[in-house]
Amino acid sequence: MRRPSRNIEIFSLSALDLFACALGAFIMITILLFPFYQKTLPLIQQVKALSSQLSASQAAQAAAQSAAQDQSNQIDQLKGQLQALQAQAADVGKLQAQVQALQRQLAQQAATPQPRPQPSRFVILGIDPKVKSYVILVDMSGSIAQVRWQGRVLNTFASIIKDMDASYSIQVIGFQGDGGQTRLPQWLQGNQLAALTPQNKAEATSFVQGLMSRVDGGTPTLAALRAALEYNAEAIILVSDGAPSPDGSAPYVVSEITRLNAGRKIIHCVAVGNFPTDTRFIDFLTQLAERNNGQVAASAGIRP
Repeated sequence: MRRPSRNIEIFSLSALDLFACALGAFIMITILLFPFYQKTLPLIQQVKALSSQLSASQAAQAAAQSAAQDQSNQIDQLKGQLQALQAQAADVGKLQAQVQALQRQLAQQAATPQPRPQPSRFVILGIDPKVKSYVILVDMSGSIAQVRWQGRVLNTFASIIKDMDASYSIQVIGFQGDGGQTRLPQWLQGNQLAALTPQNKAEATSFVQGLMSRVDGGTPTLAALRAALEYNAEAIILVSDGAPSPDGSAPYVVSEITRLNAGRKIIHCVAVGNFPTDTRFIDFLTQLAERNNGQVAASAGIRP
């Protein structure tokens, strides 16, 4: 019997050889490394465990740092509160010292007789001067000459200005009328006031003396008050011995001056002479003063 022929490929044998060699090499390497693998496995586990411990330690350290920072912040807050409390304590101590000092002062005052209250520094014929600038109107009508009241008018003027110092300023205007003509002689020329220095006091007094040497005619009170309203003064003092001319014009004078003034200036009125017998005159002065925030004074028997 004839055998079948077999063809053996060279490349097939070579591949088998290669696989066999690779398998053999793997087996050899495995056999060689197997003992080391058994030793490395615990090391790997230890490394993992150490890594876990390290992560835990880092987390704990971060938590500890955060807690330390919180504690530091709390300490700073407590220090601030302590400083505030110390400052408050110092303030309380100061207040206590002040209270004690006040108590001592009160005790001393209670043991010391108190002086009687002093009145205002001065008054103008009973009028308390609340302002510092005045226009003083001085009546020069003929009725003053008829009863020889020139001295009384001069004394009244001197009494008005005697306690004023240089912090006060005035203008003086006389007023008289004759035959429809009004004369308003002024101490200072122009629309101005002068501080009451000693020299100006003497000059103003001398001016009023000159006015009293030429009294005559009627009483143009309306014209005098209109002129006084033109000055930059806070108040007007009207010194007169009778009702305005012409007779019966007093209500109109009060109404017109109150309208023109509109509350800008205080108007005080000073009655000179035998005013108790002239009720119309007193009514005129009272209404004029009251409607212009002023007061009425009397100068009978006044002495400088």
